[in-house]
Amino acid sequence: MKSAVSGKTMSDKDLYTEELLTLLSKDKATINLLADYKLKFDDLRVMISTLEQHGAGQIVRGHYVAVSSIAFVDTLNVLCNYWENDGFKIEDKSKSESNEAMAYQMLRSF
Repeated sequence: MKSAVSGKTMSDKDLYTEELLTLLSKDKATINLLADYKLKFDDLRVMISTLEQHGAGQIVRGHYVAVSSIAFVDTLNVLCNYWENDGFKIEDKSKSESNEAMAYQMLRSF
């Protein structure tokens, strides 16, 4: 299943991600959490991409970790807590090390 949005063809993964984001946009807990951290749904898209690029683009116990990580408030809270503009930042770690550490932590969560 592929769909064209704004003249671009979206993959199945992208379509499912957008469907999840649409569902989350109606979830009060998610909306409140994002508001607390002053984040937007575009930040969630970048989080997913960052997690995928650093090793969390895997299926663990039926969950595609990079996407499932934003679907649950507890893991989303952890992600938001360490998010800075375009990547994760853990004290005393470089951005790359922080991104890898967060991807690993999300893998362990599932």
